[in-house]
Amino acid sequence: MTDIAILANCRHFKIPTYVVRSKADQHIRNIMNDMGYYSGDDESEDRKKTLYQAAQEQFIQQTRQSVKDNLESANMPDQRVYIVSNKTMLDVVNEKQPENIIHEIELLSDLEWSRTGPGEEYVAVGC
Repeated sequence: MTDIAILANCRHFKIPTYVVRSKADQHIRNIMNDMGYYSGDDESEDRKKTLYQAAQEQFIQQTRQSVKDNLESANMPDQRVYIVSNKTMLDVVNEKQPENIIHEIELLSDLEWSRTGPGEEYVAVGC
């Protein structure tokens, strides 16, 4: 079943859904590499941070646009997309200080708020 079909069925049965894009750190590193950064290079920390921020913003914008376009082409309403990194999510859950937070805390908070009682179901759709 495709992500769109899952979302459509959840909508039909009134099951809350969360669109989640995982592995953000890997995709951001790939964009940084496309921008000319290689981890083996002797680049300054400032340059690395600048490239990381630019790559992160580019990834977020591309992901949001992709989700919006896919939902629109399926005649589905636009929906928030949570962009998360596995390592950061583990750090947050284990109450460690993560380095780069995107939407990990917001996703966990929104999931917690959506569960109003025992047996309540929700679906997180990865894209």
